[in-house]
Amino acid sequence: MIFGQAEGVSQDDYNDSVKAVKDFVKALNARVSVDQQVTMADLWIAASLATPYLVLLDSGFQKGMANCTALFSKIYAMPEFMSVFGQVKMCQKPMNPASKLIKVEKPKPAAK
Repeated sequence: MIFGQAEGVSQDDYNDSVKAVKDFVKALNARVSVDQQVTMADLWIAASLATPYLVLLDSGFQKGMANCTALFSKIYAMPEFMSVFGQVKMCQKPMNPASKLIKVEKPKPAAK
């Protein structure tokens, strides 16, 4: 949707998707520590969140999720990670969806 892959996505669906990503990072933030040894699971999650950190999770959100942001920054700076994913520069301001979101009208109650 952000890269024009999905046509006709409603604003509500888009907002629900953004909320789901942010809720996931919030839950993860409570469980990670910057001082921990990087595991394969950390690498997998960091890879999965590379795109959201590039285009969606703005600097204000990142500040509130200090544990995740610090751990992923450490992972994104690893030469082994960069050789596969390239440089992941965390966004300062989220991108807007490329395609226009459609407005979906809620169904009217059935007449009795």
